[in-house]
Amino acid sequence: MIGSMRGRGMRHGRLLGIGLVFLIVTVAAVLVTTQTRAPDDPSTTTAGEAGEQLAPVAPARPDAVAPKSLDKGGSGAVSTAQPSLPDTDNPDAYAVAVAEALYGMDHIGHRPADYEALFAAALWDEIVPEAREAIEATISARIPDEDMWQRMRSVSQAGAFELEAVWEPGLGRQGRTERWWPPGAVLRTVSGTQTETWRSAGEQTQTSTRPVAVTVVVVCAPSASPCRLVGIQPTVEW
Repeated sequence: MIGSMRGRGMRHGRLLGIGLVFLIVTVAAVLVTTQTRAPDDPSTTTAGEAGEQLAPVAPARPDAVAPKSLDKGGSGAVSTAQPSLPDTDNPDAYAVAVAEALYGMDHIGHRPADYEALFAAALWDEIVPEAREAIEATISARIPDEDMWQRMRSVSQAGAFELEAVWEPGLGRQGRTERWWPPGAVLRTVSGTQTETWRSAGEQTQTSTRPVAVTVVVVCAPSASPCRLVGIQPTVEW
């Protein structure tokens, strides 16, 4: 399976060591712009106990935007709707949508830049520039580079994500109750199954299935409505 080849793994390796440090530094940087006006009450977002799984949530989907052609310079891409995240005040639904975008990338109709633009546009406006740069770098490490993307496209590789559960990890609950970050900022870990299919010339379609999980940092009401993205953890919080 091309998606698991060494090229992408090298990009991931540069950032896998920052884990918790990345999260705390990122949210601390966000607080620079919010601490002077944050209310006294902690986030009112409903969440389970540490490690408690919440019921799976099917994310609401906005209307698709007008399709655009990505076939520039003979790339072979087809016209398709831009990837998008839902307008919702439900952090579970938003986190699930982020996971679906990560694990269900369309290598035929889109390019890496489309997904980088998707997540960059989803970032909360209150994030300070220094933190935004680190967040975008971490997200970019999850997206295949242009060379890998073309190789995946050449075998019509496609991914699909099937949700199993979404929950607030222990670190998220601790940070929320101890007010480490602004009201409405929460962590959600999303787990499920990614199924990838591909077919080389003259061969039958092949399929690979694997369990996946991702921790997403989201801010919703009262600090943001609809929900906005704060970051995607380089490691999974349980």
